[in-house]
Amino acid sequence: MSSDYPTMTREEVASQGDGQNGRPALLIVNGEVLDVTDFADAHPGGYQILMDWVGKDATKIFYDLHRHEVLETRLKRLKKANLAGYDAKLAPRGWTQLSRVPYAEIDMDGSPFFNDSHKRFRLECRKFLWESGVVAWADKAENTGEKPPMSLYQKLGKSGYLALTMGPGPHLKRIPEPNLWSQAGMKAEDVDMLHTSLLGEERTRICCPGAEDGISSGIAIGLGPVMRFGAEWMQGETVQSILEGRKIICLAITEPFVGSDVAGVRTTATLSADGTHYIVSGTKKWITNAVFADYFTTLVRTDPNAKGSKGLSMLLIEKGPGVVVRKIPTDYSLAAGTGLISFENVKVPVKNVLGKPGMGMMITMHNFNLERLGICTMALGRSRRIIEETFKWAQQRKAFGKSLLQQPVIRQHMGKMVAEHQAAYSAYLILTHKYMNTPHKLQGALGGPTALLKYRTTRATTLISDLAVQVFGGRGVTKTGMGKNISRVQKSFKLASVYGGSEEIMLDLGVRQAMKFLPKNAKL
Repeated sequence: MSSDYPTMTREEVASQGDGQNGRPALLIVNGEVLDVTDFADAHPGGYQILMDWVGKDATKIFYDLHRHEVLETRLKRLKKANLAGYDAKLAPRGWTQLSRVPYAEIDMDGSPFFNDSHKRFRLECRKFLWESGVVAWADKAENTGEKPPMSLYQKLGKSGYLALTMGPGPHLKRIPEPNLWSQAGMKAEDVDMLHTSLLGEERTRICCPGAEDGISSGIAIGLGPVMRFGAEWMQGETVQSILEGRKIICLAITEPFVGSDVAGVRTTATLSADGTHYIVSGTKKWITNAVFADYFTTLVRTDPNAKGSKGLSMLLIEKGPGVVVRKIPTDYSLAAGTGLISFENVKVPVKNVLGKPGMGMMITMHNFNLERLGICTMALGRSRRIIEETFKWAQQRKAFGKSLLQQPVIRQHMGKMVAEHQAAYSAYLILTHKYMNTPHKLQGALGGPTALLKYRTTRATTLISDLAVQVFGGRGVTKTGMGKNISRVQKSFKLASVYGGSEEIMLDLGVRQAMKFLPKNAKL
């Protein structure tokens, strides 16, 4: 609680803030004295309910109707004083503080996976997302569908946020200090996959799936192929402009007729007679960030005579003549920039090939592993947030004369939610540790375990989301208010079970890869 304000006693609030005879209309919420004189007429819940509590402590009714963040954001301007003698320890914790709710935070104490740098980095990321305005923008954009403003995108670039979505590596050294890791007392070479995982988890605490993807998904899966397989000329200004947030990139693979069957891509790239460029024609669909992207990392068919995946190549296509993008409304926010891309005889220089012609499928599969692990990060982080919100609501909501948490059936729901999440997250930590200790060229062998983890994660998320709605009731399917985060996740959790490969494909891939290592002489 800030000491920049004067203090008032309860008696002073009652006598000096009754709203009568020209006196201000004051009320108390959470140890803060708010002046609602000019706000009452605009109160979304009506004028009279505020007037009924003028001069009194309205904390209980406030939390019956509003989330704590309303006090931290929209009502902050109404604060006039602190309540004398109020114990700040009684106040709910703010956004930037660690939650004390069971299972709401990653338990790093005594963990073999985390150290003090991870603890510092987690708090630094949380603080940045709040103070930079990301949380405020995302909460609004999730409903309005507005795209990320370039000023925000460049703020994300300057902080190193965008570079971190790519995982650890030398590219982090391209971001000058101060940045997120230097603020946490680290150098670029100290950052590991668990640090970048923590950034993803912190972002998902916002519970704005579409807006979150609007500021992360494109670069997270679209820039990697360029950095790993792109020509030397791409590694300069092109990559730097994306890392700094001056340009936006996305990955364009899925087509109207091709989803999990990547080898069936129909978009063609025909080599010109003089061999200097390709003519690209075709359509890509459900491409995240496509609406506002400047570059498209695109899987195309360069050899029409080659069967299946052998004729595929990856091109870096810059937005320009012949590139037409249209919005696609999906079950989550338009802020994600999901779009349909039409390549209408687009000229692309041959120097824009990633790797060599014919390497498209290899590059795609190489990219899929980390994309799928990233999807697990997002789904598990969001599920953790939902568990926290459900615990809070089950404690404060009363039914049949006692809190929901005192009802055995609700405890059953909570137990299932926690058990599903903890099991999936434990498997996630083990696999992430495996990636951290496996040479890059050998990580292809982790494709099967990654696919199975993605399946396990999306199944857990499905159960957690469904049970949260049961606990929240009507609020869990309402866009605003106490259950807004539950509603947002309920509308979008299925995306994780489809993007990056459907659950059915994940199960099949996991078993097929295991079959490769099954000894021929294995018998009972």
